Amino acid sequence: MAARLQYGLKSLGWPLMVDSPTNQIFPIAANSLLPRLDELCFFNTWCPLDEDHTVIRFVTFFATKQEDVDGLLNELSKNPFRIL
Repeated sequence: MAARLQYGLKSLGWPLMVDSPTNQIFPIAANSLLPRLDELCFFNTWCPLDEDHTVIRFVTFFATKQEDVDGLLNELSKNPFRIL
């Protein structure tokens, strides 16, 4: 599921701090999106990238369902999360 999430985020134009081969994905998010993202899903704030962006962390595990990943990606494809 992590690979699906990583591929989906990249397809939506979300930059990644690193292409991760693990169950942890590190996208870069605009700070202005963080409050709305917090209402949508669980994530960790990893580190500030610059004054306007933060690296966040998504973690998948054995119980992560495809429909959960697809649902998140669907929501992220809409405004206000639209990157492109």
